[in-house]
Amino acid sequence: MAVSKRKRQRMSRSAVWLITVTVLIAAFLSLKMITLIKTEHYYADKEREVAAAYEAESQRAKELEESAAYIKSNQYVEDEAKAKLHLGYPETEAAEPDEQAVTAGQTVTYGGQAGENEQADE
Repeated sequence: MAVSKRKRQRMSRSAVWLITVTVLIAAFLSLKMITLIKTEHYYADKEREVAAAYEAESQRAKELEESAAYIKSNQYVEDEAKAKLHLGYPETEAAEPDEQAVTAGQTVTYGGQAGENEQADE
């Protein structure tokens, strides 16, 4: 049962080819695995970013809903009338006119009563 030298060389070559192909496949799969791991980390980071952005936008939406509810309220109308038009309720004391408004000659009314500049125009 002696195996001829030629047959041994052929088996040796087959073994070398088999080992070479196995090593190449292992190297290819290792590179693919590394690429997949990097991709997985990239998508995990993106997922965290999107989750943070979602939380921020949810908070912003909540603030906008609260702001919209405030704008629809009577309190907003009263606050804006006091701030921009310098209006108030008649039973409250009238505030002093703004220095800049008086010097600019603007008409200023308080609590439904005519200001000094408006009375002077009449």
